[in-house]
Amino acid sequence: MLLALALFVAAILLAVTSAWMLPRAKWQVRFPALALWCWTVSFLGGFTLVISAFALTIVEAIRASESASIESGVAFFAAWIGLGGVGAIVAYASTSYERVGIAQSRVAERATAIAISREEFADYTLVRFESPEATAFAIPHRQGAEIFVSDALEKTLTTAQLQAVLSHELAHIRYRHHLLLRLGILADACTPKFLTAGKKIRSSFTLLIELVADDAAAKEAGAANLANALSRVSAFGADGASMALRAERLSQRRWPIHEQVHKRHSKSHETVANHVRSI
Repeated sequence: MLLALALFVAAILLAVTSAWMLPRAKWQVRFPALALWCWTVSFLGGFTLVISAFALTIVEAIRASESASIESGVAFFAAWIGLGGVGAIVAYASTSYERVGIAQSRVAERATAIAISREEFADYTLVRFESPEATAFAIPHRQGAEIFVSDALEKTLTTAQLQAVLSHELAHIRYRHHLLLRLGILADACTPKFLTAGKKIRSSFTLLIELVADDAAAKEAGAANLANALSRVSAFGADGASMALRAERLSQRRWPIHEQVHKRHSKSHETVANHVRSI
């Protein structure tokens, strides 16, 4: 039982320590992919410790129940509590995870209902829809992935800037960022409300995912194009301050460009961007 208690304490210490140390690490902005990996390992490690503690409680209780004594009755009761704890955690985590997927699907359904056009491409389906908000987002599906682009965004950006936004959204699809985003939301849901670790993990996941996609798009479509796109959209969106900071980050970094890769991806997305404007 002491080992199980130690695992519980270790899980809490890991969550608190990670939430205190990682946000203060300035290198996160420079290396968002590495920081995202650290956050993921931190959360999964804590989750594993909690499950292990419950499992150990069950095992120890079953062993103790073999002897006919008062302790065996207590151990048997503890086994049921441990089993119920594991079931509750798994059920809650599964429900929270699926809830995010349902919310994303509803967003896609609302955008699809007002779609202007749909066009199939090798990696995704491009969906243009009517909206006064300058926005774009990617929704993955089992059958494929969709990138939604509002007509307001199309009117706001140049062709090169729109190309950079498409590259950004395609990076979310390629790197399966929707799974990491769900993981961040799950971390917030599973963390006790009196701890701030859950919200910090969620906010860090959200920001780092965007930075990773920014870096990928900057290499493919040009950092200046993406920075200008973010600057323009920041004037219209509710998340304007965050977009402005991301644009500043892109402008201050040096971006080595692999010419052949850059040309191949840029040509592909430029074709799509031009196609969007021609519809």
